[in-house]
Amino acid sequence: MAPSQVENKAAGKMWDHDHIRGRDLKKIGEYYYLLYEGAMGETDRADMPSHYWDTIGFARAKSLTGPWERHPLNPIIPQQTGDRFDSIWTGWPRTVIKGDHVYIFYAAGSNRFAENPHRASLGLRIVPLDYYTSWSDRFEESTRLKISFTVN
Repeated sequence: MAPSQVENKAAGKMWDHDHIRGRDLKKIGEYYYLLYEGAMGETDRADMPSHYWDTIGFARAKSLTGPWERHPLNPIIPQQTGDRFDSIWTGWPRTVIKGDHVYIFYAAGSNRFAENPHRASLGLRIVPLDYYTSWSDRFEESTRLKISFTVN
């Protein structure tokens, strides 16, 4: 599948106009669900310390060859404001479906690490399966967590 089929061809620059990378694909019922990274370049977000600010988008299609429909809330897992763990970029989404929830694990970067914007944290969104598959505008009501690791 070509991730470029997810691109919005509308005039003007979108949050994902510089590049799109397909990262996680699941078939649930009659649809394929794709979590992807999109990014805009430095000229669009000059306030950020990194060249690209990847952000996670969501699309679905009934066929692997499309047409692909973008989620109306895209970017579905955007950067947050301030010094949160995911304030610079979000990317590399991977999903696990367990019971009636979808667990979306993703990497993230923070303004707290402005001197090294590639230092990453791990985030988790827990989304009810029916919000994920019904194209719900309630996706934003999902739980957002930072995952911490203990070093022994």
